[in-house]
Amino acid sequence: MMFGLMQAAHRALDLATSAPLSVGSVAPAFDLQNQAGLRQRSSDLAGTPFVLVFYPRDDTPICTMQLRDFNAGRETWSASGVRVFGVNSGDARSHASFCERLGLGFDLLVDDGAALASEYRATFGAIRQVRRTVYAIGRDGRIAFAERGTPAPELVLASIGLKP
Repeated sequence: MMFGLMQAAHRALDLATSAPLSVGSVAPAFDLQNQAGLRQRSSDLAGTPFVLVFYPRDDTPICTMQLRDFNAGRETWSASGVRVFGVNSGDARSHASFCERLGLGFDLLVDDGAALASEYRATFGAIRQVRRTVYAIGRDGRIAFAERGTPAPELVLASIGLKP
């Protein structure tokens, strides 16, 4: 009986936190290391639109495809002043290797213990596995786009008022 109640409580909590953060809400702050060991702080991005692509692991087929898709439009993103970041709990060395292999023109951020992913409701399970989730943050620091899976980069770009 008690076990059944605990399972029900965990399921309810999972459902309550399974949706991404709401569009219009203030984006959680971060201070993370990139693949080169340099700090990237959200406070340094004040007034700059940016995209966070939470992905489960480096060197996996879907993650590779998703990050390549974002990289393919990097000239448009950077010309518009938008910054893109990939985020997962891999280490800097893994990120550096992955970034170099794909020729990515944006940073991959190290999210130790998936702490930032948890704040952005981009995890699942007791071990906080990163859940594929994409956020766009507008110049005002508010979430302009939030979607699970692999949304088209053009949709993300449009959400912050930029044309591809």
